[in-house]
Amino acid sequence: MPKPKPSLTINIAKNPPEDSTITDSNNQGLTDEVIQTPSLNLKLNLTTCNFDDFEKIDQLGFGNGGVVSKVIHKPTGNIMAQKLIHLEVKREIQRRIITELKLLEQCQHPNIVGYYGSFHWQANNEIVINMEHMDGRSLDVILSHAGRLPMKMISEVHRSVLDGLMYLHEELQVMHRDIKPSNMLVNSNGEVKLCDFGVSAQLINSIANSFVGTRSYMAPERLMGNPQYKIKSDVWSLGISLLELALGVFPIPYPSENEIENIMTSPCLDVDNQESVNYFINTDRESQTRQARPMAIFELLDHIVKMGPPELQSVNRFFDDDFIVVVIGCLQGEMEKRPSYIDLKGHETLGAFYRNNLNMSQRLYVKNWVSTVIKHKYDRRAEVQMDVQN
Repeated sequence: MPKPKPSLTINIAKNPPEDSTITDSNNQGLTDEVIQTPSLNLKLNLTTCNFDDFEKIDQLGFGNGGVVSKVIHKPTGNIMAQKLIHLEVKREIQRRIITELKLLEQCQHPNIVGYYGSFHWQANNEIVINMEHMDGRSLDVILSHAGRLPMKMISEVHRSVLDGLMYLHEELQVMHRDIKPSNMLVNSNGEVKLCDFGVSAQLINSIANSFVGTRSYMAPERLMGNPQYKIKSDVWSLGISLLELALGVFPIPYPSENEIENIMTSPCLDVDNQESVNYFINTDRESQTRQARPMAIFELLDHIVKMGPPELQSVNRFFDDDFIVVVIGCLQGEMEKRPSYIDLKGHETLGAFYRNNLNMSQRLYVKNWVSTVIKHKYDRRAEVQMDVQN
């Protein structure tokens, strides 16, 4: 007997307003362009730190208009991820960004990436942000190597990201503003952590103006310039991200029935299945597109605003019903109809996907899954590059 389709009508309980935003710093007396933090017991003296204190080990990728590298801090020997963001903005804006980033010192949560400090590299006019190194890298890199994620992985991502978002909102009174797979990091310990959240309004605005690609995960009301967007705008971005992880391709425009069939019947890495692991090891996915029907960026943004959210009914037979209910709820076109973070954890229907996957066996699965990608894709690629150089 076929599974009944999840209802598209979800009654959301009224919760307290969730419209917290981060205000711009007005500290005009700032003279120092670095900030010091003892975060994660890493004692960097950033009052005297400069770019020459770091040695690049490997380039990890690109994100938020910046290049991310694995580096070693030579005075201490500590490994970290370092992001360089080049912005053509006035000096006062650069200083304000550094001031706003100081809030990162307060972030102490298992689902928020560790922060070591920031400074302005004047020689290249770049903001330098030093963070915890996550050896599994970001989920957009994972997608490029492994294709779509199994539901066990997605449920742990959902739980971890939701916990991190609630911490930011409840403890720091900030919203993320830039939720997408490239800002979700994983490691070989089975941890999932958020990075690049919106503590700096100036940085978010500068990046959005300079790198329009970051807008493709934004909710329709943000793309239309609505200044009243709230936490529920981030809920839309969460829904788009979860659907992308499940499909392995960006879900806008939504794939056709035939494309869905081809995507969901192709092998997906399952570390509990040795045949699946063997297929993964011997398959190269890096050349495959991450969008079913590629669009120019402005055409894509226009599509998001005018064409409504993706329709998920056609994939119900492939996915867990609890997952479908969450994504449908997150991708409501009208902001106020979307669930809150509290709903996504505690609501009888919407919270089932969060609550049904709280166990250590799932964390072990994520650990093994990410370690498999690292061993057979990242490490092997590094070996090939070394062979070529030699």
